[in-house]
Amino acid sequence: ASLALLLPAWPDPTTPIGVPALFPPPADRPIPPGSVVLTYPFAVSPDDQARVWQAVDGYRFNLIGGYALIPDAQGKPSPWPPQLQPVSVQAALGYEALGPAGYLTSTAPDLGPELAAATRVYLRHHHVDEVVVDPALGNNGRLVAGLFRRALQEPPRELGGVLVWQHVARLVATAAPRR
Repeated sequence: ASLALLLPAWPDPTTPIGVPALFPPPADRPIPPGSVVLTYPFAVSPDDQARVWQAVDGYRFNLIGGYALIPDAQGKPSPWPPQLQPVSVQAALGYEALGPAGYLTSTAPDLGPELAAATRVYLRHHHVDEVVVDPALGNNGRLVAGLFRRALQEPPRELGGVLVWQHVARLVATAAPRR
């Protein structure tokens, strides 16, 4: 009788997932192996698109964020990735991807100069090598792309339909706070 209840939902529904052309054949891949990559949408459930990109690329790069049951500060299982400092960056990326019911905050972030400065600190502190923004995904991809333009003070490369900032450590080192 229990199995009969599952039949209306069987097989499980599927949703097609697009993979940007950023992930071409192995010899042509622009993201170096072992790179730390920050993505938008931020890699947090239910917006795990970046994890698909990582899988298609053969797990050659590491993601900031993710989805797994890990112990939180109290030792209880949590599906959310650790809150990396400054938390305002993850909170903003999560809000812009998932909206008010999303990750870490229900308040719209101010994507201005303070967050741009915090983003530089975040990128430097967590040794981010590449930033990949899909402006078509999440709620506000174009606003987030503007945040990274302000933070890194350089336009991105457009590769396969996504925006990519490479050599982020160099960009962070040369980006000066605007007055």
